[in-house]
Amino acid sequence: DVVRLRDGAVMLERRPFRPDNLLQRVAHDFEGAAATKGLALHVEAVEGEWLGDPVHIEKMLAALADNAVRFTRSGQVTLRARADDDLVLEVEDTGPGMTPDDVTRLFEAFTQGDESSTRTAEGLGLGLTAAHGLAVLMGGRIEVVSTPGVGSLFRVPLPLARA
Repeated sequence: DVVRLRDGAVMLERRPFRPDNLLQRVAHDFEGAAATKGLALHVEAVEGEWLGDPVHIEKMLAALADNAVRFTRSGQVTLRARADDDLVLEVEDTGPGMTPDDVTRLFEAFTQGDESSTRTAEGLGLGLTAAHGLAVLMGGRIEVVSTPGVGSLFRVPLPLARA
């Protein structure tokens, strides 16, 4: 996905979808991993239909949820969709949080917040790069609010119309 995004080879669809259904599917995909760690996994979603690319939105949400579940050791992960002027998607966790320096590097390919040789999370550091690229392609962005020791909130406002 990262290479396809870089090369401009990702084509977006525009069709009706329900954010509540997308969030439920993503939550279902991570139920097992969350339960194994004793994490609560919550879904809060606006009802109704929106016009956009549900396949790529789901991929973006899955990348954000994957990081939230992977890095959170206790507490909860919340997947949220709400209506503002835009459709706003959020993934919030009670994980370790990040410093402002970590946040500035977050969307760089092959980068993780914990770059030490003792880091506990696996992965190549491409999920957030792909999620960021998809958000930008859809005319949105990913905003990050994070506090070390408290957790992180990834907010994705997307300029999508209601169906």
